[in-house]
Amino acid sequence: MTRYGGLLALGLLAALIPSAAAQDVIKLGEYQHWTAYAAGSGPAKACYVVAEPSLRQPGQDERKPVIYITHRPGKKAMGVVMAYAGFAFRPQSEAALEIGKAKYALFTHEDTAWASDADADERIVKAMRAGKSMTVKSIPADGVPTVDIYSLNGLVAALKRIGEACPAK
Repeated sequence: MTRYGGLLALGLLAALIPSAAAQDVIKLGEYQHWTAYAAGSGPAKACYVVAEPSLRQPGQDERKPVIYITHRPGKKAMGVVMAYAGFAFRPQSEAALEIGKAKYALFTHEDTAWASDADADERIVKAMRAGKSMTVKSIPADGVPTVDIYSLNGLVAALKRIGEACPAK
């Protein structure tokens, strides 16, 4: 993860988990292309893994997309998949997430995309654990379609680490 990506990850975590803004975010480790973090304590504790794409198309522009998988055991939300695009999505569009031959539709809101429910998150994470790479295709509100390709190398180890730090209750 680049320095900018790490700072972006910390800022997004604070936005997504309000209690994290006042808490220290702890880097749990780097695992090839994935980095694991924890923030908060007690019921507000959250852990997540994050990765930047190894390739952004078209070109390596200024946007900074990332993928997160978050565990929030106090909220009984484990393995929540989120894609931050680095731009506002076209209204009422979906982002397409592909792992091997498996395809998943993510709903979008502003600059973020999520799976539709916990079952979809579970299927996506299972496919990610078994895959080598993942592609996210999306359409910006005011631009050409984008394709972000993520390496899944190191994901299993990173998920294991956040599972230890934020076990399911």
